[in-house]
Amino acid sequence: MTKTGKKTRKYTNEFKQRLANLYCSDKRRCSICKEYDITYSLFDKWVKQAEISGSLLFLCYLYFYQIFLLPLLSSVHNIVF
Repeated sequence: MTKTGKKTRKYTNEFKQRLANLYCSDKRRCSICKEYDITYSLFDKWVKQAEISGSLLFLCYLYFYQIFLLPLLSSVHNIVF
């Protein structure tokens, strides 16, 4: 318990990574924090940790590739000159 009488919650690394992934896939920060009842500062800390580890950067690239690059590449291949 903390000084204010609240129990401290513990979160797994998988949970933290999952929330960081949600943020990367265009879910709004405020929505994530409200849905999972966490503070913005705690969430920002997790996102920063994911960025440092490189896992978030890779997932953001993968999301960008799936959403933007694949449709673009497929449309380019269908163009007849």
